[in-house]
Amino acid sequence: MFARGLPRWFWIQCVLIVPMILVLAILDAELKNPLVAGGIVDFEFCGWQGQCAAMLASWNAAQRETLMLLQGLDYLFLLQYPALLVTAWLWAMPMARRSPLRFKVLVGLALITAFSDAVENFALIQLVRGAQWALWGQVASSAAALKFTVLAVLILGVLVQLTGRAMARLNASREGAGH
Repeated sequence: MFARGLPRWFWIQCVLIVPMILVLAILDAELKNPLVAGGIVDFEFCGWQGQCAAMLASWNAAQRETLMLLQGLDYLFLLQYPALLVTAWLWAMPMARRSPLRFKVLVGLALITAFSDAVENFALIQLVRGAQWALWGQVASSAAALKFTVLAVLILGVLVQLTGRAMARLNASREGAGH
């Protein structure tokens, strides 16, 4: 029953996530300057670059407010993109390969991604608010690194599942055509 609903759930999630991505991209564009050319992603890694204070100083008050709005919206986004990736992976995975263990691992990876994103957001907000703990930048950068690493694994997994599914369909059509 759940498997039959995956395509519909996937497309509903896509419809919901696209406007969020657009809003986040618009807000991110307001943060870009010569020091922060990569926008929010550069700021996420400011702790490893030792540039947190300089990046914050490069933004005016309105840009720092934009940054806080972006961080707040990212708390919603961190619920959306892991759910979308889990749904995409399950939809692309052949029924024979689905198992409770695979599902638990997949959800575990998605939760690690969301949790590390939440920690990163919290640390960045502390920086913007002027918190004095010197390690907030390191916390943000480390959490961002974990988030992007696990996110890459999830995306790669979806691509592998989709490639396998496409190859199976191609082979089935060749066999059906008598090749």
